[in-house]
Amino acid sequence: MGKVSIPDFPVGFSRTSLFYLDISAGLNFSIALGKNSGVSFGVGAYHLNQPNVSFLGDDGEKLYSRWVVQGSGEIGFGEDLPLSIIPSVVFMYQGPHNEITGSIMAKWKANEDFAISGGIGYRTSDAFIPMIRIDYKIASLAFSYDMNNSTLNTASNSNGGMELSLIFRPSIFNEKQACQTIFCPY
Repeated sequence: MGKVSIPDFPVGFSRTSLFYLDISAGLNFSIALGKNSGVSFGVGAYHLNQPNVSFLGDDGEKLYSRWVVQGSGEIGFGEDLPLSIIPSVVFMYQGPHNEITGSIMAKWKANEDFAISGGIGYRTSDAFIPMIRIDYKIASLAFSYDMNNSTLNTASNSNGGMELSLIFRPSIFNEKQACQTIFCPY
């Protein structure tokens, strides 16, 4: 067994674990515009205090603050048709990096308890994202797959990444109030 050394790298870390305060905040505004339509806008800020995340014990690794702005909506095709489209866009900015992801989904609502949606998203200069979602009462199951179309293809061997989401939306109101007062874009 040989010993590996890296030139100009300090021997050992002064820390083997980190503990730090990480302050974040956000606001979201949603409004229903009819039985099958509504809009949502939000802003979030993460790592507002820019904590030090260095294992070397110096102040050289401050975590950049991350800013997120999102907007989405649901546009129904009339009060009695169970079809709608759901456009959305998310903009993220952190230090020298930024990302814009837009998507569009079509939604079919079989009844008050069950809906199915499918569509595609695009993350600028990086990936196409096909997605499908099933909603049943207060739960949703969603699946998406990032299909790389950037230089990351070389590293990922043209394989993308799967994401499976299980979402619960318990209502703090009774069901009748929730349907009348809350629009949830997700």
